[in-house]
Parts: sequence; structure tokens; C-alpha cells
Amino acid sequence: MKRVFAHIGFAFAVTMLVLNLIPAEYCLFLMIGLAVLLIASLIIKRFRKALAVPICLGAAVFACIIFSITMNLYVAPTENLNNAQADCEFYITELPQKNESGEYSYIIKTTKINYPNSPQNIKVRLKTKYPIQADCYQLIKGRLVFHSIADSAFSSYGYWGKNIYLSSKPIKYVNTKRTVNSPMKYIVNARKGIKSRLSTIGGDEGALSQALIIGDKSEISSELYTNFRISGAAHLMAVSGLHLTAISGFVLLILKKLRIPDKATFCITIGVIAYYCALCGFSKSVVRSGIMMCVLMLGNLFGRHSDPLNSLGLAVFIIALNPFAVCDAGAVLSVLCVLSLCTAYPYLDRKISVTKIIKNYRMNRAVQYVLKALASAFCIMAYSICAYYIFFGYVSLVSLVSGIVLIPLGSFATVLALITNFFIRLNIGAPLIFISRITNRIIIFLVGKFASMRFAIINFENYFGFVAAGILIILALCFIINKKHMKKALVISLIFAVGSVFSMSLINSNNTYVYVTQGGAAVICDNQSTAVFGVKTKSDYYSIKKFVSTRSNSIDFIGTNKQSEYASMLAEEFGCKRIVYRTYSKKLSDNLNIDYKTKKDIFDFTASTNDITLSCNNEQKTKSDINISYKICKDKNGYIDLSNGDIIYRISKNNYRARRVNIWQE
Repeated sequence: MKRVFAHIGFAFAVTMLVLNLIPAEYCLFLMIGLAVLLIASLIIKRFRKALAVPICLGAAVFACIIFSITMNLYVAPTENLNNAQADCEFYITELPQKNESGEYSYIIKTTKINYPNSPQNIKVRLKTKYPIQADCYQLIKGRLVFHSIADSAFSSYGYWGKNIYLSSKPIKYVNTKRTVNSPMKYIVNARKGIKSRLSTIGGDEGALSQALIIGDKSEISSELYTNFRISGAAHLMAVSGLHLTAISGFVLLILKKLRIPDKATFCITIGVIAYYCALCGFSKSVVRSGIMMCVLMLGNLFGRHSDPLNSLGLAVFIIALNPFAVCDAGAVLSVLCVLSLCTAYPYLDRKISVTKIIKNYRMNRAVQYVLKALASAFCIMAYSICAYYIFFGYVSLVSLVSGIVLIPLGSFATVLALITNFFIRLNIGAPLIFISRITNRIIIFLVGKFASMRFAIINFENYFGFVAAGILIILALCFIINKKHMKKALVISLIFAVGSVFSMSLINSNNTYVYVTQGGAAVICDNQSTAVFGVKTKSDYYSIKKFVSTRSNSIDFIGTNKQSEYASMLAEEFGCKRIVYRTYSKKLSDNLNIDYKTKKDIFDFTASTNDITLSCNNEQKTKSDINISYKICKDKNGYIDLSNGDIIYRISKNNYRARRVNIWQE
């Protein structure tokens, strides 16, 4: 049987995904059902000879076992510490991250927790207003307050995938000055050294070099990060196959020039890959790439052809041994991108390669390059669109074009940053610092231009889940009944998708949307007008800028209780001529009535839209359907903690629904 690891890996990962979507108590029932099917497939001669069916079912049963063990041995014991205080010994394992509100976030590992029935030696997120006065891997004693990060892997923002199930805050602590022995201490020091050296490039240019080399985005400004996401180029800052290929290719080139023997070259390159994966914190995307690259090199060393799908399946299996890795957006998108390039893209590549578009040879090659880049971007988007729907609720349309320019530039900038880091260490890096700064400045400029394009991204509505499910059912039926009709099924699916999006867009054109940021700023818009309230921070500015860019691309009214540079920036960018600091009442459109006033350092507003009344920072506590305040939103379903992500309300007539912006959540 061909591609054994592909069958095992994807069956294992899909089962893990299902297990994360259903309540944990149903895991046992699913495992029993799959075990019965496995036994049946081994008894029935037809399936037993095919091998694919029993292998996939066996992988699925094994996934249930791993999931159950993880939930019972690692996740469940942490519930004892939820809302508890305990005296602990711990040490910091990673460099701190600082958010825009000034809070510091650390990843720590405990060595002792003095609390009944509590787990020991666990990783915990530590949040504090002030930096911890201790270096990484220095032992600290203190009293911590613990809280559960989330109730599921999908709502944990990737923390469960890192084996982190609890968050904590320190009440008191003292640095013992004792050092914990660990090889990872040297990796963290290396990361710190790289950050320090590349920061000499300065500004967002230096921060971009850090992101390209070690995936550290902590120094990236909100504006640049927003532009990268809108332009569909955020993957350049998430270390993956692109970066590892560029770096390992550069290492192989040097070793080849030095005429190092093949076996020694293989061992050195594997060592570089392992070190680089550790340097990037063993992120799922770089681990996936590292495993596939090692398999490829191992095949070349022994003169065996390595199948990309088999290598990908092996990588997926190893990554999914952590049951919650399948809920990591970076891991899922990385796998889907490679899967699209292994399956759909080769077919389009062959068609383009044999087609002579222009008689001139060089011009024809240039056109083919552009068409192939568009084809690869289209394949990646087609395979990833469901993941974008689930994790983000939007997809970047401009990514179909931006990758043609940004991917080659990103590869060059990655190698350049690596060389620059090396030469800075030798104190001869001035020329390369200048070149890196110029290269990164070009990337930043292009990303900004792509992000400023009208309708650069589109937001998915709730109905898209049914559209995606319908397409998958059509393709599955075609695959089961007759594979020969797959092309017709694809055409039917495309017509169905386009028709559904168009018809639902018309139906929803009269809806009103309320977008609430983490800081409590709000945008209310319908098909005629847009009003913005309470923009106070840089984070509010970029969040609102992104949302408005995908909707009306204009703002009619901005209400703010005092002079705000970010409100002025929004007004200038979207052509708003009405910034109100005091009192304002007007009917902006058929669906939108504004009653706005400020008092001291707060502001109130009441907006009536489709029989739904909203209030913001309402001091009088008048009755309304949706109340918005700093980091809290209250509606008929209860309280929503905005610190977990922005919220979008879709209001239709006298009803409304809400979802998270970054994680789809009703």
C-alpha cells in the first residue's frame, strides 16, 4: 500500500479535530464505535485487503486513546487550581512579551506547588503589570493566584497546544538567584542575543528581521502587524517551511562549496534544523517543515525517493500526538498550504508549463511564473478557506497577488537577516544593517500598499459554514460514487459557492453590524452609514481601521469624549468631517439613530437600530439590549469578556447574533 504515513497521519489528525469539537465525555463512545468498525474491517475480506480502511480506523482509535489520556492525566488535574492561591517555586522559560496596555506575559514552569491534589512541574502563563526581576531559568519562590485559561483548546488561543492550561498572577515573589540546569537555557540566551543584535537595524525594520529569523513578533508595531494580516502576508512572520528552506538551503550551499562529504553534510544540516526549531520555540509550523526536510534529506542520502504526502503525513502524526495542536491556527494553515501544493498545484503547474502563451521565450517564462504564482496562491486559498472561516472569520483576497512579490522578497530578507546577525556578532555588520533596513523597508512599503487596497479582505458570515459543508458533501459523494466526475463536481461546487455568497450578500445587505473592540470602542454600520465611538488606544485604531476597510470604507460620524489623535487619524483616513466631542443627536440612516453626549471622562451614547437599543459607558444604566463598557459587553445572553477577543454583532430586524473576530464563536 502506498502512502501509509499519509493515511495514518491525516486519519489521526482529523479524529483529533473531531474530538476537540465534541464534549470530552463523548470520547469514550466515539472510541468504542471506531473500535467496532476496526474489528469489522479486519473481518471483512474486502476491506482487510485494501489496508487503507483498517489503517485509518486504527489511527482513529489510537487518537481517541491519546486524547483520553491527555484529558485525564494533564488537563483535568489543573481544575483543582482554578481560582486557587498557592505558594510555588517556578522559573521563567521564555523571554517576556509586553502588550499595548503595558502588561507583561511570561511562560513559567513550576517545580513545586503547595496545594492539595495539585499537579506539579507544569507550564503556566504568568501575567503581571511590572517586569519580573529575574533572568530565565532562575528559580523564584512566590505566591500565585491561578485561573483556567479556557474551557477548550479552540478558545485557548493556542496555549493548550503548548501544554499550558492555567494562567496566574503573582501576589509576592523573591528571586532565589539559583539557576535551573537545562539545555534550553542556552537556546533562550541565543534568542535574546539575536533580538539584541537585530534590534540595531532599528524600528519596524529591525522587528521584521527578528520575526523572519526566530518568529518573534513582540516588537512589531500594531500598524505593521495589521497590514501584514490584511495583505495575507502574516505567514512571512510565522517561521515555517519558507524560512527553514531558505536557511537550510543557504547552509547546504556553503557546505557544498566547502566540498564536505554527503553524510557529514546531512548530519550538519540535521543539526542546524534541530537547533533552528528549538530557537523558534518548536512552533508547530517549523516542526512540520523540519520533519519533512529531514525525511527528504534522508531519502536523498540513501538514494530513495521520498513522497511529499507521506512525509507530510508523518509530520502531521508527530505534531498531533499533542491532541490540541490541531486547534492551532498556524499548524492547521501550514499543513493545508503544503497539502494544496502536493495535490492540486502540480496539476495546474503541468497545464501552465506546456502552454505557450507568448512566442518570445523569455516573456513566456515570465508570464508562466506569474501564472504559477497565482495558481499556487489560489490552491492555498481554496484549501485554507475553511480554516480561515473557523479561526479568523475573514480571508485576504489580495493575498492572491501579494505573494508573487512578497514571498521572494521575504526569502531574501530571511537569508539577509541571518547573515546580518552573524556579521554584527563579528562587529562588521554596518553595511549589511543598511541593506537589511532598505530591504525590510521595501517589504513594509509593499505590505502597506496591498493592505490599503479596497476590499483587500472579506469577512465571512455565519452561513458560510453551511456553504463549506455543502461543498464537502458534493465532493465526498463524487469521490465515493465515481471519481471520474470530480471535475464536474468542482465546477458545481464553485457555482454553488459563488451563488450562495452572492445571494446571502443581498439578503444581509439590510443588516446592521456592531463591532466592539477589546478596549470597548465601537463601530456601528449599515449599508448607508458608519459611526465610530470611543477610540482611545492604538489597538482600537487599527482594529477599527481593519473592520471599516472591509465594510463601507468610509466613516460618517466619530464620537469621542476628548481630543484623540487616533480618532483624528481615522477621520483623515476615511474622510470623516464630523468629529463630535460633546452632544449630538441625529438620524444617520433608515436603521441608525444616534443620541450621543459626553460627561467628564466618560461618554454615553444610545443607538437604535432595527428595534435594538445599544448603550455605551452608560452612567444612568438605562435599559438597553446591548451594553458596552471597557473590556465588558453585556447582552441578553449574559456577559462577554472582551479581553478574549473583539466581538461582532449582526442585527437583523429585532434579533441579533454575536461572534468572535479571531475565533468563530456564537
